[in-house]
Formats: sequence, structure tokens, C-alpha cells
Amino acid sequence: MNKTAIETSFPVFPSRIIEGPARKFVDLFSPIRETPSAFLWLSFVTYLGNAISPYVRLDSASSEPRFYGVVIGKSGRTRKSAGNNLARDLFRKVGAKDQRIVEGFGSAEGTLVMLGENILPKPAIIHLDEMNILASKTDISGSVGVAALHQLFENHDYDHQLAHSNYTVRNAYLSVIGASTLEDFTKAWSSKHKDTGFFSRLLLVAADTDKRIHRPLDPDSGKLTEIIDEVKALVSSVITQPKVFTMDPDADETWKKFYDSFGDGAEWNRIDTYGFRLMAIQAVLRGENSITKGNVQQVVDFLHYEVAIREIVNPVIAENPVAQMEELIRIHLPEGMTMRKRELQRKTNYQRLGIEIFDRAIGNMVKNEEITFAKEGKSILYSRTKLEDAPEFDFDEMVICDVIGSEDDNLMFENPNEIEAFIDYGDDCLQSLDQSAADMIM
Repeated sequence: MNKTAIETSFPVFPSRIIEGPARKFVDLFSPIRETPSAFLWLSFVTYLGNAISPYVRLDSASSEPRFYGVVIGKSGRTRKSAGNNLARDLFRKVGAKDQRIVEGFGSAEGTLVMLGENILPKPAIIHLDEMNILASKTDISGSVGVAALHQLFENHDYDHQLAHSNYTVRNAYLSVIGASTLEDFTKAWSSKHKDTGFFSRLLLVAADTDKRIHRPLDPDSGKLTEIIDEVKALVSSVITQPKVFTMDPDADETWKKFYDSFGDGAEWNRIDTYGFRLMAIQAVLRGENSITKGNVQQVVDFLHYEVAIREIVNPVIAENPVAQMEELIRIHLPEGMTMRKRELQRKTNYQRLGIEIFDRAIGNMVKNEEITFAKEGKSILYSRTKLEDAPEFDFDEMVICDVIGSEDDNLMFENPNEIEAFIDYGDDCLQSLDQSAADMIM
């Protein structure tokens, strides 16, 4: 029996974009799996797009339908990898010409050797159960790192010369599909990935589990065979007659209006590139010979969703645990908001870094006047100060080395009349504090 369990905390996925065989795939598995429909869709279009990428594009640059897709959920109950595996198994049965499915990511160098030098176009898709494996492997000092993935996102050739060996890739059409928990995705990456713009090359879908299925059944074999046969015929037709799509005039105008509305934030980087790539695969799935206004509108709706998801799951890049916790606090406690200590600890998953790290981060942010707090009964309320409303105190410099933490929200003062009962001063901390600041902290 299906049972609705939780209300999603992510933006609503624009399901109108699920078309053609992708819709049949989602409709076949969604009733018998807990995997969100959005995950099933991304997995399917990533595999299909990779299979046809040498033969389909728009009449514009970087528009072949290759994706670096990542499905993101909050826990194991989201069945993140399950949807990816279903698409993998289906395309193994489809047997798309020359498509290579590579399980796992041992190293960037190993991937380059696997891709190799090809005379003819060679689609390849890296299938990852956990996206953080790729994050850790490409962050190793001395490794090729993410440079190869950057180059192969846009192009098909790559050269990397080393003292003892050279890596050469020709005619590779690379895609990636991976899964991650929300916690891992926000914490697994380094400044190397951020500084090189790797995140803008990822196509992200995030969702919560919206149903509970106590026994996942096998799909209807007849319907599954029909989908496999339809996808085989679709891939074969595209390979036989490669397509370069042009945009209808009204579709071009719809896209121009959206493009002119782009923001300046990092979350908008390469949104246009993914727009063109999605239009290409949508045209194939919709059975159209040009890029229509309906196609563009579906893609625009999805890209608005994509920007919102990027803002929510934006990775926390910090060089030490305290700085990492500070960034997590800023993400989960926006300016002007107030939250109970327990709730903030839960949202930042403080147990992973430890209560001491949480307390030190809070202390630093109090010192920097980013956060104030107060008691409400037995609870502590933290408030994030709006920048324009930040209080200015007339007191000598103070360093808050630590804030007392406890297993509950109680503030256990040894001496309620002394500020030292709340702030643990170390040898390097100045203890000059006027009463107005003390009243604020107490």
C-alpha cells in the first residue's frame, strides 16, 4: 500500500518536461518504486542523451544532449541510486550503438585511459552510486583532477602530458550520472572544485521521498519490453538520420525573454548551455523536427527550478571544520531569521562535526555580530542579524573563545551574575566587556 510520508522541502519539480518514452519509463516504475519521478526522469534522459549525443544537437554551440546529472536526496529513504540503476539496466537491454557504461570512478587518469582514442564517436557514461567518490578522487594532489571533466563537458578531445606518461582522448562523448545525500553534496567538495566552476557543469535534481512502498514489485514485462523496443527504434532512427534542430521564431522569442532575465549569481552559470542541451533531447522525445515554443517553455520552467535547486544545495567550501560549520549556520539561518538551538543543530547536522565545533562557530559569529541569542524558557533562540541592522557596541575588543553547550537547550550558568559563566576565556582572550554587550549576550 502506498502511503504519503512527508511533504517535500524542495521546489516542485516541473513534471511537464517528462515527455514521450521518458514519460512511459517514469509511469512504469513510479507506482512500484519509492524513487521520486524527478530522479527517474533525470536518469533516463541522461542515458538517452548520451546514447544519441553524437547525432543530435541544435544549430548552436555546446548543444548536444550530454549531462553531468546528480540526483540529491536527504537520506537513504529517497532511493537515489535506485532510479539510476533502473535506467542503466534498461539501456543495457537497449544496447545503443557503441554506448559504454562505466561503473564507478577509480581516478581521473583511469577514466582517460578508458575513454581512449577513437576513430568514430564513442558515447560513454560514468555511473556513480555516490557522487562524493568523484569529489574525493579528483581532489587528490598531483591528480589530473577535474580538468579533464571540464574539457570533456564541452569537447570530445583531451590531452594531458606527464613526465612518465601521456593521456590522449579522442572522439569521446562523456556523460555522468550520480547520486548523493544532501549532507554529502554540501560537504564533499573542495575549493578546487569551486574555483574551477565545476558545479555549474552539474545538472541537479533534488527531492524527498513522497511515498512508501512496502514491497517493490517487478515491472509489467510487456510494458517494459514495449519501452525497450521504442527506445531502440528511437536511437536507431537518430543514428541513421542525424538531426540539427533549428528554433521556430516564437520559440526563439520565448528563449530570448528568458535569457534576458538571467541573474548575476553563480547559480546561473551555464544555465543557457543546459537549456540548449535539454531542448535537443526534448525535441527527440516529443517527435518534433524543430525546437518549438512548447519545448522551450518546458525547458524554461525546468531551468527556473534548476536555479532554485542550485541555491538550496550550494556546497559549503571551507578550509577547517569551524569555518565549515559557520557556513552551514549561514545557510540554514538566513539574515533576519530566528531559530531554536535544537532546530539549528539538527539542520546543520552538528553531530558530524561535534558540539564543540558548533559552539565555537556560534561564538565566532556572536563576536562578529552576525548572531544574537536569548533565552525563552528552557530554550535558546539564535537570531541572524541583518547586515544593515547590526548593532554597534562601544566596548573594547573581545574574543569569545567558546559558548557553553549542553545536551538540551538549558543554559547552565554557574554564576548568573558573571559573564564568565557564559563565555570561556582562554589565555589569548581579552576580558574587557561593557554592560550593554554583556546584557545582549546574557
